[in-house]
Amino acid sequence: MSLDDLNFTVLVQWPGAIHEGNGHALILVDESADDAQREAIATLVGGDRGGPWGVLAWTWPTVDGPLPVRYELELDGLSTRVRAGDALSLEMEPIRNPVSGAEVHPGMVLPEGIIVKRGDLASSKSFRVANGISFEHSGRYTAIGPFEYEGS
Repeated sequence: MSLDDLNFTVLVQWPGAIHEGNGHALILVDESADDAQREAIATLVGGDRGGPWGVLAWTWPTVDGPLPVRYELELDGLSTRVRAGDALSLEMEPIRNPVSGAEVHPGMVLPEGIIVKRGDLASSKSFRVANGISFEHSGRYTAIGPFEYEGS
């Protein structure tokens, strides 16, 4: 069984700072995933296999999913769009200089990062989450970067 190229998303709503815990997670997985793949995603995100999930999973004691959803992806760097069923809608756009309106292209480098080491920063033209948790983060920052995970 492989999880390569399988779309899944973990969305978490925390009542305060992440390190204070008590978050509510929503796990979405591509509707094409079989039962074994969904179970593997649940185990991975549960934190028992280490990696970034092992560091973060304790912060979300409440978990909904993994819920199968239809993914619609338009991967286009800072203009990426993602829709996952009715639970997630994200449309990114480049950040603009507030005075001139010109696009700016900031990035981040996190050599010690547990999720990404390098990323590009953008703005969320629209970012809405619903289905057990709910938030609206349109007009805020977003980040996109490569993510690889290998575990046992």
